[in-house]
Amino acid sequence: MSFLSVGGATTALGQAQVNPTQQGQGSNASPGVGSGYFNSVNQSPWFSNAAIRRQLELNDEQYNQLNKAYTQSWSRYNQGITGLDKSLAEQERMQRQRGFADSFNKEFGSAIDETFTDKAARQRYNQMDWQYRGYGAFNDPTIQQKLNLTAEQRQKFSNYQDDWGQQLSTWQTEFPNDRDGVSSRFRDGRLEWQKRIDSTLTPDQRTMWRDMSGKPFDFPVDVYFQGNARSNSSFKPGAK
Repeated sequence: MSFLSVGGATTALGQAQVNPTQQGQGSNASPGVGSGYFNSVNQSPWFSNAAIRRQLELNDEQYNQLNKAYTQSWSRYNQGITGLDKSLAEQERMQRQRGFADSFNKEFGSAIDETFTDKAARQRYNQMDWQYRGYGAFNDPTIQQKLNLTAEQRQKFSNYQDDWGQQLSTWQTEFPNDRDGVSSRFRDGRLEWQKRIDSTLTPDQRTMWRDMSGKPFDFPVDVYFQGNARSNSSFKPGAK
């Protein structure tokens, strides 16, 4: 669970983010974000936050390698998103977005394999990526296969993802002027998020999911709402 900044902000690489509202591709100021917030891919990678880099124990070489690959993959993803026909129905547009996001994940995945040669480090990256993606993680073919999700479960997670996306889109707009309030509502939403996941999975699936997703990480709220303009104010030395 994919998060996000106001259009026009720039990454550390100095690349301007496309505002899909200006492009006619949605109502939110993040690439590809429509009512399915987690169908999108943020221009600024989630692992760029200082606390997350520390958790993943990324050195500068690894980070730069990942960041370069991420930027290249995102560029191709964004070309697909901005090239969508403006007249597409909402459902069709969301399906196309999911397709572009899946292609992004597949392409970027090869760079992750090259960067993390240590098995334990690679596993932790996967765990945090799935945690970050939230409901969207259950659209991952690897997750679907290992958990043996039914068609009904997949549909439920897709619906949850879209509902969550609408809420996040609202919070994204409110966050700059109400950081504390949005942060509180977001944390409450995350608690509800976990309840929905637990209620949708069977007991055996829940056990498998917790093993797969690993030790929970408390993602800084601004990772989701500030994207390219992220503040590392929540990062404290020694934080895990």
